[in-house]
Amino acid sequence: MRTLSVLFTLICLSIQLTFCQTEPPTKTLPESVESATEGQSVASLSTTFSLADFYTENYALDTKVNEIYDGLSQQERVGQMIVTAAGHGSRTNSEIHQLIRDKKVGGVAIFKKVTDPKTTIAGFNATAKASGAQPLLFSIDAEPSLINYRLKGIKQFPKANAIKTETQCNEVSTDIAEVLLDRGIHHNYAPVCDLSFNKAIINNRSFGNNIDWAGQMSKSFIQASQNRGVATTAKHFPGHGAVKGDSHTNLVYIDGDFKELDVFKSAIDAGVISIMVGHIAIKNNEYYNTYGEPSTLSAGIIKGLLRTQLGFKGIVITDAMEMGAVSNISNAGLKAVYAGNDIILMPNDETVLLQRIILEMNRNPHLETQIEESVKRILRMKVCLGLY
Repeated sequence: MRTLSVLFTLICLSIQLTFCQTEPPTKTLPESVESATEGQSVASLSTTFSLADFYTENYALDTKVNEIYDGLSQQERVGQMIVTAAGHGSRTNSEIHQLIRDKKVGGVAIFKKVTDPKTTIAGFNATAKASGAQPLLFSIDAEPSLINYRLKGIKQFPKANAIKTETQCNEVSTDIAEVLLDRGIHHNYAPVCDLSFNKAIINNRSFGNNIDWAGQMSKSFIQASQNRGVATTAKHFPGHGAVKGDSHTNLVYIDGDFKELDVFKSAIDAGVISIMVGHIAIKNNEYYNTYGEPSTLSAGIIKGLLRTQLGFKGIVITDAMEMGAVSNISNAGLKAVYAGNDIILMPNDETVLLQRIILEMNRNPHLETQIEESVKRILRMKVCLGLY
């Protein structure tokens, strides 16, 4: 009996040892994350990303964005949402350099009075690096119909309404992207997804009046550009082609139903990184009313129509805030933030806007959460553009 007792004990001990040596299941991580040494952050790895990663579930990308965000001061975070302009209006290059040093802006839009964009952009980048600011995002209205007006010394591009095939659209978009990258520009405020009924401001900037064709060309332009590494912007949401007048000078209205949403839906389906909201008011619509203010300042249009109904998860940017349709509205920049815009383009006073946003954040935790989401979208785009 004693021999059997000893044998039973040895068998139990053997089973216990075998069980203890079994490795617990481990969570599968991306290969680049698994290769990190102990104590090494994911952000420090040599992982590279592209615009194709922007909408994906990506542990390494999420971690890198979070690490960048956590390392920023409150002012630096809010500054990412503000884009100033060079070569337009009264803002001088020296003033822009100071805004960069003070970490009050996240990017610069380039306009026609910048005679040497490559040199100017290199100078701004040097200031950002010397002052420890985050990488800057440079943007431009490089639509096929506007690029020759914005940039000199480049080949002649056809107007948008003169593009006749998808192949031609792909070629034009890719060539434009090459021109921009050569100058250090990574964000294009194109394509125009409006129809061309409005002759005052849209006209040949649009791909035409046929919704299916405009949607197809917009999709081609977006994908060709983003495949080359330049983020695109569908504009002017929710549609400037079926309105009368020019929002550069005064407020314009969509009177009744939306007529251009399907083109923007095509852009969203194509993976467009950003959408620009126009200074367009809505009236006599069954579901949406902006009550005499532009869509840029309407949470119903941005958070409701664009985000919820159409499912857009990218970056929402205002049209230029110095335009006549919105420039005289009190606290327009702050209202645009509350409405759900991620980037405020060309506010009248960048410093005042930044201070107002910070003040509101400190007393409104819901706004603080919203701004965190906005800033992380912007940082995500910058990382996917290879700016870090």
